[in-house]
Parts: sequence; C-alpha cells; structure tokens
Amino acid sequence: MAHPDHIKSWTAAVDNGFIQGDPAYYYNATGYDADVHHALIVAVLEAHGIDWNPDVVPPVDPPVDPPTGDWGDGVTFMDRTPQDNQIWLTNETGIVIDGLMFDGTTDSEYTYMPGRASNAHVCIYLDNCTDITIRNIDFLHVSQPIAVYGGSNILVEYCRADGVTGPGLRVGEQTGNFIQTYGSPTGVRVLNNKVITGQGYGDPADILSLFSASDSELGFNQVDGTGYLDGRYGTGAILGDGGGNNNRVHNNTFLNSGQVAIGIAGGFGNIVEDNIIYSDHDFDNTAAYYWDFYAAGIGDGGFRNNRSKFVRGGGLWNPDGGFDEGNVWDDDTIDPADLVVVL
Repeated sequence: MAHPDHIKSWTAAVDNGFIQGDPAYYYNATGYDADVHHALIVAVLEAHGIDWNPDVVPPVDPPVDPPTGDWGDGVTFMDRTPQDNQIWLTNETGIVIDGLMFDGTTDSEYTYMPGRASNAHVCIYLDNCTDITIRNIDFLHVSQPIAVYGGSNILVEYCRADGVTGPGLRVGEQTGNFIQTYGSPTGVRVLNNKVITGQGYGDPADILSLFSASDSELGFNQVDGTGYLDGRYGTGAILGDGGGNNNRVHNNTFLNSGQVAIGIAGGFGNIVEDNIIYSDHDFDNTAAYYWDFYAAGIGDGGFRNNRSKFVRGGGLWNPDGGFDEGNVWDDDTIDPADLVVVL
C-alpha cells in the first residue's frame, strides 16, 4: 500500500518513452502496483539494458507534516506500549507494527550476547515478508532495532532510536545497524526516522544499511552519531553493498555518523542526492564514496546536490567514476547544531 506522502509521478518517464531517473517504485492513485512496476522495469531492461538516464528524475512530492505532534503520532519518546519479546515474522503479509517501544536498559534480550540463537537480539526481524509496515516504534540502547531478510515492500517510518549498541565489528549476525537488509529484498522504504547512535554508548556499523537490496529508498531520515565509541567500522548509510540496484538515498541529514557518511559500494543505478553531511571525528575518512568494493560491477549512479563538511576528512572518493553533479563537498555554511537529532 502506498504511503500517501510519497506518491511519485511517472509522467516524465512516460513522456520520454522509458523510465528515467529513480526507477525504485511504481505508484498510482490507489497504491503500489507490483505487476505494473515489474512490467515497466522489464520493458526498460529489454529496450535499454541498465543504461537508464539518471539525470532526468520524475517529480517527487515532499512529505507533509505528520497529522499530530511534531513527529509521527506526537507521542513522547519511550512513552509507548512496552514490547517484552522479540518480534520475528516469517513469510507474513500485510502486517502493521505500530506504537511499541523496546527498552534495552531493562531487558537484556535486546543486547547481543555470543552463544544465543542467531539474531535473537534483533528487536524486529522480518524473514521473507511482504507488505509490512513498521511505524512509530521507539528503541533505547539496543544492539539492532530492525533486520530484513528477503521479502518485498517493507516500510519503516517515524521510528526513533537512542543508542544502537552493536557491536559494530562484524560477528556473523545483524548487529550495530538501525536497519540492515540482506537476502536481496526489494522495495524497502526507510522514511522519516530519527537515529542517535553515539553519546558514549553506541558502537554501530553501517547505520542505515541496504545490503543487497534493490529498488529501495532511504529518505528524510536524521542520523546523529556524535559520541561514537569507534567509527572504524561504520557509515551513515550504505547502498549497493553486497549487490543491489536502483536504490535512492535522499534528503537525509548525517552528523558525525562514522568514518564515511554515505557509500555506494556497487550495483547499478544507485543514486544519492540532496543530503546534508557534517563530521568532525578523529577517524573521519571521506564524506562519500563510489567504489566497486566487491568488484562485481558498478555503474549508472552517483551523487547529486549534496552538501558536506568533513572537517578532518575528504569529500567524494570516486575511483569508479560515479556522476558528481551539483555537490558541495567542503561547505563551510553547514552548522552542525542544525543537525543535532532531538527525539
């Protein structure tokens, strides 16, 4: 079901005879139509291969203000119904998870401990599910709020996290991300969420991780990693990691969110645009990169209209030739105080 605040117009694509710009989703007035989406993508691939034009983007309606309060449903952070057990869904369809809180300060279940069942610490785990909405969920000091394995059409919106405790160092399970996808899901939308990962107790890896996902979106999220314990392992957002095509990261803010703010690590048609980045950490590396990390293929993607200031690092590292259009990689006008996340 389409989120009414994010219905996209495909007029420009139709007028040009093929899908251009961001081919992540097909919406119409009544919702998401997977069959039409599939047919359009197949037609594009047959007619044009993967060489769609990233320079022409159909218009996107910006999100409207939430109906009540300043954020989501207006409920104070961690003043929700406590969730005492992990939520693990397998092969489920059409479920909405709404209005809960996971408190890792009072429940050790949400803390990673070696020797337990794999991913037993993950607050919400989706295993090959379809049409799932996760909305208005609060997380406090947990190892991994959300993990998505396979499936399609997953919406995560208006959730808040204070302290993603990791560990960031990989342990063969999902730890240290606000959300991580794997198993090649499609249509994962992570929109309008707030994440604080630092303040001395966070040890995240890639905070917003679209690992192996395709046709997915990270938009209008706010990430604050100030106080990261160890940023060697992390990015603020990563796409094309482990494969994955036609993803879009847009209109997010990243404050001190790891050694790299946003990475495109492979895949085709992955686009990062209209984000604001600031970092002043000892372990800063580069604000963004376009790099075929797995040597599995990369192309038709890049960075557009982003603003960044990495005080101790670089701007864009671009060894594989992604487009670099309208970006400001050393923007002294960015005030980090404007990017501080308030839950």
